[in-house]
Amino acid sequence: MASPLVLHTFIFATTKQMLCLRGQKEDDMSQLAVRAPSIHQTEALNCARNEIESMNGPPSDGLILAVIILAVNGTRPQQIPPQPHPLSPLAKTQSLHLFSMLNVVEPHVRAVAQLVALKGGLEAVDTYGVRDTVLLSDIYFSSILGKRPAQVWPVPVTSLVDAGLHTLDASAERLSSQLGSGFNSFKVDKDLRRVLQLMCDLTVALDHHVRGGIYAPELSDIVLQRNAVQNKLLWFQPPMNDDLGKVDTFNNITHIAANIYSDMVLFPLNPATGIKPRLAGELRRCLKAPILDIEEYGPPSDMFLWVLTVGGIAASFTRHRGWYIEKIAEYYGELLCDIDAMLERMAPFLWWANVCNQPARLLWEQSREVYHEEKSLSAQY
Repeated sequence: MASPLVLHTFIFATTKQMLCLRGQKEDDMSQLAVRAPSIHQTEALNCARNEIESMNGPPSDGLILAVIILAVNGTRPQQIPPQPHPLSPLAKTQSLHLFSMLNVVEPHVRAVAQLVALKGGLEAVDTYGVRDTVLLSDIYFSSILGKRPAQVWPVPVTSLVDAGLHTLDASAERLSSQLGSGFNSFKVDKDLRRVLQLMCDLTVALDHHVRGGIYAPELSDIVLQRNAVQNKLLWFQPPMNDDLGKVDTFNNITHIAANIYSDMVLFPLNPATGIKPRLAGELRRCLKAPILDIEEYGPPSDMFLWVLTVGGIAASFTRHRGWYIEKIAEYYGELLCDIDAMLERMAPFLWWANVCNQPARLLWEQSREVYHEEKSLSAQY
């Protein structure tokens, strides 16, 4: 794969990431610092253009890899909000924390999908490591852009336990029996329910790995599994329009909430991506759908509380935050006096205490303040 295209692309990406890690923006760097990535980016784009124009047959794996790298390394956002929760142990795996500091370049993202299709599909990409890079970048782009992946996961996805890569200890057994059980009372789409179960199983494995001890699964196995599960989660895309029925609306709500949980725990990316604000807005719009039967799906159900809670966490530092705080205060005000009991109500859904408990407590404390203020005002009239 030795080629000027790949060489210039790697030099561009390396220098770009190094400058980004130093905390500098392009507009406040010295001209000398700017020149290296800019020169090699220009050379890489010229090489890619020439290779595409002279292409006589399927594209090379080197071209596909180069365009992926160009797609990952866009501009750096001017403002990056803080992360509203503790970092997941998976946040720095596969260098996701580095890549996600930069915007993706959507035209290049589309070009990657087109090149893989011209190649003959994922199975035709046979250079060592490139197929895995295509799969990882595909779910990375889809997670950020909120779109269905271009690639179908190439093998069936089962839990790590079923694959023989995780043996549950007593604590894992208890967590496994609890996680996901809260969804059983609702009419969740069967394909979505299977993805939710895979996410629960993955959470159990992550928890076991962090705790350590006998039978703890390997981090490498957890990382490969989370990529497969993220692909499945993103592939499930319920319709998004104003004419949905009750069941479709509920599946939409559940799917968006699961995506928020994934961005917090399983496939966590830098806040620079804007994933959480986007999902918080989408979830708010779905929750305001008039077709939703509030008696069947809404308060006082724990499911609705879980949805509002993960939505409120995702809405941190956005204009949507106040809406979630008010809704939790409106529907669950009486329960907010016992935060520990509230946390217990979250446990049967998608929840990992190490990441979720802290921001949930803050959200509920803010809702409790609103509840008491409104109650005090009501008492005056």
